[in-house]
Amino acid sequence: MMKMKHEQVQSEYWDKEADRITRINDEMSLVARNEISQFLDFAKIEAGMKILEIGCGAGRFTVPLLKRDVYVTGTDISQKSLEALDLYCNKLNLAHRLHLINTDFDKPLFKNEFDVIIIGNVIHHFNPEIKFEILRNITKALKPGGQIVIFEPNGRHPLYLPYYLYLEWSGRQKGIWQAEKGVMKSKFNELKKILQNCDIQFINVHYHTIIPLRLEERFKFIPAVNKTLEKVPVLKNFSAFLWIKGEKSFNKLI
Repeated sequence: MMKMKHEQVQSEYWDKEADRITRINDEMSLVARNEISQFLDFAKIEAGMKILEIGCGAGRFTVPLLKRDVYVTGTDISQKSLEALDLYCNKLNLAHRLHLINTDFDKPLFKNEFDVIIIGNVIHHFNPEIKFEILRNITKALKPGGQIVIFEPNGRHPLYLPYYLYLEWSGRQKGIWQAEKGVMKSKFNELKKILQNCDIQFINVHYHTIIPLRLEERFKFIPAVNKTLEKVPVLKNFSAFLWIKGEKSFNKLI
């Protein structure tokens, strides 16, 4: 019952938000586009790769991936988001390298098939009761030696809680707290432990951006300041995002 309720909350919220997010992606700022490009560089995406994208939504990462001449299998719990993404990619003539699946990965769908798995802003939406099982099912899809690359909010950042509560209480985005509250438990050490138990090795993290992206858009000096702050030992632990990368072990095929 707990699982059904959690998945239903997520599915209904993101179905409701699909059209709005598609518009946001289409109107994405240069700073946001550069951030995604840097993340895909961090992931070492190369032309011809087979990519599995978890929680592709309306295509924030999907479209930039496809523009790098890769083959993307995108999955999401929201059918409406997938429909919006399919329509958008057809308009851009990118849909021929895109395959979409409506799933929550409660069971494994692939085995040893993909070069890279991308999980962007999604893990905190997983049902916390079965987070390990979901990631286990996902990592089974990765080829031995393939990479899993994660873009995830850092639960230690001090602005997430007041920001989401403001959006909820003000009525600007009703339902966002239930959809996003898992971010408060999103920590690198926990994710690292889960990944290690899924036979992912050589795990490293980049603590990405301290000052919010919206300020980067207004003040040109902020990106340089962020790059400096990201290197400060204590302060970096409170970054806005975690970029995590690891490799599937050759020693154990799962």
